[in-house]
Amino acid sequence: MCEVERLVVHLSGRVQGVGMRWWVRARALELGLVGYARNTDDGRVEVCAEGPRAALDGLLALLIEVPSASRRPGA
Repeated sequence: MCEVERLVVHLSGRVQGVGMRWWVRARALELGLVGYARNTDDGRVEVCAEGPRAALDGLLALLIEVPSASRRPGA
């Protein structure tokens, strides 16, 4: 049985108004994760995802990849 873990990431920079939340949602669904992405009052996007460690690692890799090969908004 696969253990469920949680990843919480705060994204900053050009992340609001560029489709970041929708992009994160699509990538998380592709990886079989559940959770949310929301704008915060200080201009960041908070991502909270739950699922298997390997899938969470995959999402994190996409979020921090520089330059973005996955067409991440704002990158």
